[in-house]
Amino acid sequence: MARIAIIGTGGTISNAGVDPLDALEYVDRGEVLPIEDALARFPLLARIADVETIPFATRSSRAIGTSDWVALRGVVTATIARDDIDGVVVTHGTATLEETAYFLTLTVPSHKPLVVVGAQRPATTVGSDTYSNLIAALRVASSSHAAGHGCLVVMNDRIESAREVTKTSNHHLDAMRSPGLGPLGWVDPDGEVRLSRRTLRHHTLESMFAKDELWASATDLPRVDITLAHGGSDGADVSAYLARGTDGIVVAALAPGVLPPAHEAELLAARAAGVPLVLASRAMMGRTVTRRTSPFPGVPTANSLSPQSARVLLLIALVARVPHLGLQGVFDTH
Repeated sequence: MARIAIIGTGGTISNAGVDPLDALEYVDRGEVLPIEDALARFPLLARIADVETIPFATRSSRAIGTSDWVALRGVVTATIARDDIDGVVVTHGTATLEETAYFLTLTVPSHKPLVVVGAQRPATTVGSDTYSNLIAALRVASSSHAAGHGCLVVMNDRIESAREVTKTSNHHLDAMRSPGLGPLGWVDPDGEVRLSRRTLRHHTLESMFAKDELWASATDLPRVDITLAHGGSDGADVSAYLARGTDGIVVAALAPGVLPPAHEAELLAARAAGVPLVLASRAMMGRTVTRRTSPFPGVPTANSLSPQSARVLLLIALVARVPHLGLQGVFDTH
């Protein structure tokens, strides 16, 4: 039986809702339990793996930010490096799960199975997916087939790449998906873990950002913001970000990468002021492609990353002091 460390960060898996029909109000009113108390509700986990619980945080994922990512990366890296640990599962709220998972896949130097798991309904709610998601996550973390795939997100029996996954539904149990690409594999009813493809992007040991020395001194993290384009947007938020001393801005442009004129003008001013920009798109599928006639020549595009994942990669690239001319290469390979 594999020995798996479960690192708890809070979220729905650790939540105790208000009553058995509460699939919504628990977000504001429910009690978030420490990971060891949360897992005590699921005795059958002991039939799947030899579990060691490691507390990290006990809160909603909406409260998890960049400094938490660095601290969590330290705990995950130290734990997964242990000879007695075969894999690691991180429990996490789904609101920011994809961002934490992408950060981990870029920065943790290990090919051992690493899984981030969440749930859409707490264990106290009728029809909860908490128990089944935890079982599936443990099965994936225990499987040799999951090694070398980077950080994986497991929910609703789907195995998704941390780079590709995003939350696509507010409430449905199949919320975590990889639009346009599909899952890497599945956890079948007989407990078998089946992976049918792998991502070719750099991650974990192949990532240029998985060096311990890079994160040992990363105490003052860059501020990276996202500006969202919409019909008639004028980029007023861009001016506010500049006033706050932003270190970089990801542009969630209108598909396929265009902006209202006033919004475009504000971003051109930000670029002239030396702020790094990355052009992403609101669309959920397809690359953001550089146009020869773009008003932003030389500004890197996010490739196929969502704006929120592009923010993660830009922040990491700034920590690593990647020069501006090297950013497009980073977004094309990670």
